[in-house]
Amino acid sequence: IKYQVQGRYQIQRKVLVKPGYIQSVVLAPVGRAGADHTVVVTNVYVDPESQASRLAGVEALKGVPRGKYAVIGGDMNFVANAATDTTSGTKYYGADQVPVRELFSQVATDLQLTEPIQTDHTYVRREGAKSVTSRIDRIFHSLSTATQSISRISARTVKTPIHPYSEKGFHPPDHLPVT
Repeated sequence: IKYQVQGRYQIQRKVLVKPGYIQSVVLAPVGRAGADHTVVVTNVYVDPESQASRLAGVEALKGVPRGKYAVIGGDMNFVANAATDTTSGTKYYGADQVPVRELFSQVATDLQLTEPIQTDHTYVRREGAKSVTSRIDRIFHSLSTATQSISRISARTVKTPIHPYSEKGFHPPDHLPVT
């Protein structure tokens, strides 16, 4: 992002919404004084320790700074739909996550967020000979429907030199990056 926005945007401020878990950077366009064209980019890590910690993480998103545009992404540690977003079904993402999903839906509505199409599973764990996957790393934005149609924005996982299925002699990452 640095090279793409350098000269066009400058960092207006950095905000630790929830230190260690949610950080935002507010970018302001260079040379457009008075017009609100700010972009708020937020990185999120929702603590998966318990339902309470997940709820607290999602609740903290209400403190994300507001701007003309928002991009929020990261390790959400919950799935939007246990039937399609995980191979384990409700084993790990069951009824205890329903309140988390409902709260996130409210927060996303308040922040005017939508999720671009991204069906790739981003988390991979081996359980013996079987792999369990889910889509818990996600990106959201506040672009208008018109802007979305013109730009055809989407999200996808990125190929990495070290893949979760790698047979290397070390522990590979268990999350795939999303862009």
